[in-house]
Amino acid sequence: MILRLAAGLALVLGFGGFGGYLTLMGKTPFASEETRHLREMKDRTGVPATYERMTLADFAALPRSATLAEFSGIERRGVVIEGFLQRLIRASDGDVHFEVVESIPVDNKEPYVTCEVTTAAGTVRRWSWQEMEWGLRPWRSPAMDIWNTQPRRARISGWLLDDFQHEKPPVSPGTGRDPRVSAWEIHPVTAIEVWNEGTSRWEPLAR
Repeated sequence: MILRLAAGLALVLGFGGFGGYLTLMGKTPFASEETRHLREMKDRTGVPATYERMTLADFAALPRSATLAEFSGIERRGVVIEGFLQRLIRASDGDVHFEVVESIPVDNKEPYVTCEVTTAAGTVRRWSWQEMEWGLRPWRSPAMDIWNTQPRRARISGWLLDDFQHEKPPVSPGTGRDPRVSAWEIHPVTAIEVWNEGTSRWEPLAR
Protein backbone atom coordinates (compact mmCIF):
# COMPACT_ATOMS: atom_id res chain seq x y z
CA MET A 1 0.00 0.00 0.00
CA ILE A 2 2.78 2.39 0.96
CA LEU A 3 4.62 1.60 -2.26
CA ARG A 4 1.49 2.36 -4.30
CA LEU A 5 1.02 5.66 -2.52
CA ALA A 6 4.67 6.54 -3.07
CA ALA A 7 4.43 5.63 -6.75
CA GLY A 8 1.26 7.68 -7.15
CA LEU A 9 2.84 10.67 -5.41
CA ALA A 10 5.93 10.42 -7.62
CA LEU A 11 3.71 10.35 -10.71
CA VAL A 12 1.77 13.42 -9.59
CA LEU A 13 4.96 15.29 -8.77
CA GLY A 14 6.43 14.27 -12.12
CA PHE A 15 3.45 15.59 -14.04
CA GLY A 16 3.46 18.72 -11.90
CA GLY A 17 7.12 19.36 -12.58
CA PHE A 18 6.70 18.79 -16.31
CA GLY A 19 3.67 21.07 -16.36
CA GLY A 20 5.66 23.74 -14.56
CA TYR A 21 8.44 23.44 -17.12
CA LEU A 22 5.98 23.78 -20.03
CA THR A 23 4.43 26.81 -18.36
CA LEU A 24 7.87 28.37 -17.95
CA MET A 25 8.49 27.71 -21.65
CA GLY A 26 5.21 29.45 -22.53
CA LYS A 27 3.55 26.28 -23.83
CA THR A 28 0.47 26.08 -21.58
CA PRO A 29 -2.60 28.31 -21.09
CA PHE A 30 -1.32 29.02 -17.58
CA ALA A 31 1.78 30.83 -18.86
CA SER A 32 1.81 34.62 -18.60
CA GLU A 33 1.19 36.75 -21.67
CA GLU A 34 4.87 37.76 -21.63
CA THR A 35 6.03 34.14 -21.53
CA ARG A 36 3.70 33.06 -24.36
CA HIS A 37 4.94 36.02 -26.41
CA LEU A 38 8.55 34.99 -25.73
CA ARG A 39 7.85 31.48 -27.03
CA GLU A 40 6.22 32.87 -30.18
CA MET A 41 9.22 35.12 -30.84
CA LYS A 42 11.70 32.27 -30.33
CA ASP A 43 9.80 30.14 -32.85
CA ARG A 44 9.56 32.77 -35.60
CA THR A 45 9.82 31.39 -39.13
CA GLY A 46 10.23 34.54 -41.22
CA VAL A 47 13.46 36.27 -42.22
CA PRO A 48 14.02 40.00 -41.59
CA ALA A 49 13.96 42.20 -44.69
CA THR A 50 16.98 44.15 -43.43
CA TYR A 51 19.59 43.82 -40.69
CA GLU A 52 20.92 46.58 -38.44
CA ARG A 53 24.52 46.21 -37.32
CA MET A 54 24.94 46.11 -33.53
CA THR A 55 27.82 45.86 -31.07
CA LEU A 56 27.96 44.53 -27.51
CA ALA A 57 27.58 48.11 -26.30
CA ASP A 58 24.40 48.50 -28.37
CA PHE A 59 22.93 45.37 -26.76
CA ALA A 60 23.88 46.62 -23.29
CA ALA A 61 22.13 49.93 -24.01
CA LEU A 62 18.77 48.34 -24.87
CA PRO A 63 16.03 48.83 -22.23
CA ARG A 64 15.95 46.50 -19.22
CA SER A 65 12.79 45.24 -17.54
CA ALA A 66 10.64 46.86 -20.22
CA THR A 67 6.91 46.24 -20.54
CA LEU A 68 5.56 43.86 -23.18
CA ALA A 69 4.34 46.78 -25.27
CA GLU A 70 7.82 48.34 -25.18
CA PHE A 71 10.02 45.36 -25.96
CA SER A 72 7.67 43.72 -28.46
CA GLY A 73 8.05 46.76 -30.71
CA ILE A 74 11.85 46.58 -30.59
CA GLU A 75 11.77 42.87 -31.41
CA ARG A 76 10.51 43.60 -34.92
CA ARG A 77 14.08 44.44 -35.93
CA GLY A 78 16.57 42.23 -37.73
CA VAL A 79 20.12 42.68 -36.41
CA VAL A 80 23.64 41.44 -37.13
CA ILE A 81 26.72 41.24 -34.93
CA GLU A 82 30.34 40.41 -35.72
CA GLY A 83 32.70 38.66 -33.34
CA PHE A 84 34.07 35.33 -32.18
CA LEU A 85 32.52 32.25 -30.62
CA GLN A 86 33.40 31.89 -26.95
CA ARG A 87 31.23 28.95 -25.90
CA LEU A 88 28.63 26.64 -27.48
CA ILE A 89 25.83 25.33 -25.23
CA ARG A 90 22.68 23.23 -25.56
CA ALA A 91 19.76 25.03 -23.89
CA SER A 92 17.12 23.22 -21.82
CA ASP A 93 14.49 23.70 -24.55
CA GLY A 94 16.67 22.06 -27.19
CA ASP A 95 17.93 25.26 -28.81
CA VAL A 96 21.65 25.74 -29.34
CA HIS A 97 23.09 29.01 -28.14
CA PHE A 98 26.54 30.42 -28.38
CA GLU A 99 28.31 33.34 -26.80
CA VAL A 100 29.62 35.96 -29.22
CA VAL A 101 32.46 38.17 -27.98
CA GLU A 102 34.20 41.08 -29.71
CA SER A 103 37.78 39.86 -29.41
CA ILE A 104 39.41 36.42 -29.46
CA PRO A 105 38.53 34.93 -26.05
CA VAL A 106 41.33 33.95 -23.70
CA ASP A 107 39.67 32.44 -20.62
CA ASN A 108 36.04 32.12 -21.79
CA LYS A 109 34.94 34.93 -19.46
CA GLU A 110 34.73 37.77 -21.97
CA PRO A 111 31.55 39.91 -22.05
CA TYR A 112 29.21 38.33 -24.58
CA VAL A 113 25.89 38.44 -26.42
CA THR A 114 23.85 35.26 -26.76
CA CYS A 115 22.79 34.06 -30.21
CA GLU A 116 20.42 31.08 -30.45
CA VAL A 117 19.68 28.63 -33.23
CA THR A 118 16.14 27.36 -32.77
CA THR A 119 15.71 23.63 -33.23
CA ALA A 120 11.89 23.50 -33.31
CA ALA A 121 10.40 22.03 -36.48
CA GLY A 122 9.40 24.62 -39.06
CA THR A 123 11.64 27.39 -37.74
CA VAL A 124 13.81 29.54 -39.97
CA ARG A 125 16.98 27.53 -40.40
CA ARG A 126 18.93 25.01 -38.42
CA TRP A 127 22.59 24.11 -38.27
CA SER A 128 23.80 20.98 -36.56
CA TRP A 129 25.88 21.11 -33.42
CA GLN A 130 28.85 19.73 -35.37
CA GLU A 131 28.52 22.34 -38.12
CA MET A 132 28.66 25.17 -35.62
CA GLU A 133 31.27 23.51 -33.42
CA TRP A 134 33.73 22.90 -36.25
CA GLY A 135 32.80 25.86 -38.42
CA LEU A 136 33.02 28.58 -35.78
CA ARG A 137 35.61 27.31 -33.35
CA PRO A 138 37.12 23.88 -34.17
CA TRP A 139 36.95 21.46 -31.28
CA ARG A 140 40.24 19.78 -30.52
CA SER A 141 39.91 18.47 -26.96
CA PRO A 142 37.50 16.16 -25.10
CA ALA A 143 37.73 18.48 -22.07
CA MET A 144 34.92 21.02 -21.74
CA ASP A 145 35.73 24.60 -22.74
CA ILE A 146 39.27 23.84 -23.89
CA TRP A 147 40.27 24.90 -27.39
CA ASN A 148 43.70 24.91 -28.96
CA THR A 149 42.79 26.78 -32.14
CA GLN A 150 41.61 30.34 -32.49
CA PRO A 151 37.96 30.86 -33.43
CA ARG A 152 37.09 32.21 -36.86
CA ARG A 153 35.62 35.67 -37.13
CA ALA A 154 31.87 35.26 -37.57
CA ARG A 155 28.89 37.38 -38.55
CA ILE A 156 25.57 36.35 -36.98
CA SER A 157 22.23 37.66 -38.24
CA GLY A 158 18.70 37.17 -36.98
CA TRP A 159 15.81 38.57 -34.99
CA LEU A 160 16.33 40.78 -31.95
CA LEU A 161 14.74 39.20 -28.86
CA ASP A 162 14.35 40.21 -25.22
CA ASP A 163 14.78 36.96 -23.29
CA PHE A 164 13.63 38.68 -20.09
CA GLN A 165 13.86 35.45 -18.11
CA HIS A 166 17.63 36.04 -18.11
CA GLU A 167 17.40 39.64 -16.93
CA LYS A 168 19.94 40.56 -14.27
CA PRO A 169 21.86 43.67 -13.15
CA PRO A 170 24.70 44.78 -15.45
CA VAL A 171 27.89 42.82 -14.80
CA SER A 172 31.37 44.27 -15.06
CA PRO A 173 34.17 42.13 -16.53
CA GLY A 174 36.35 40.41 -13.96
CA THR A 175 33.67 40.05 -11.27
CA GLY A 176 33.52 36.27 -11.55
CA ARG A 177 29.82 36.37 -12.48
CA ASP A 178 28.15 35.57 -15.78
CA PRO A 179 29.47 38.31 -18.14
CA ARG A 180 26.39 38.27 -20.39
CA VAL A 181 25.91 41.96 -21.26
CA SER A 182 22.13 41.86 -21.61
CA ALA A 183 19.03 39.68 -21.69
CA TRP A 184 18.63 40.89 -25.28
CA GLU A 185 19.92 38.40 -27.84
CA ILE A 186 19.70 37.29 -31.46
CA HIS A 187 17.03 34.59 -31.55
CA PRO A 188 16.32 32.89 -33.82
CA VAL A 189 19.50 33.11 -35.87
CA THR A 190 18.72 33.31 -39.60
CA ALA A 191 22.24 33.45 -41.07
CA ILE A 192 25.76 32.48 -39.99
CA GLU A 193 28.77 33.66 -41.98
CA VAL A 194 32.51 33.28 -41.44
CA TRP A 195 35.33 35.49 -42.66
CA ASN A 196 37.55 33.95 -45.32
CA GLU A 197 41.05 35.34 -44.90
CA GLY A 198 42.10 34.07 -48.32
CA THR A 199 39.36 35.82 -50.29
CA SER A 200 38.75 38.68 -47.81
CA ARG A 201 35.01 38.20 -47.80
CA TRP A 202 32.16 36.78 -45.73
CA GLU A 203 30.95 33.32 -46.66
CA PRO A 204 27.99 31.24 -45.40
CA LEU A 205 28.89 28.66 -42.76
CA ALA A 206 29.40 25.41 -44.65
CA ARG A 207 26.63 22.85 -44.20
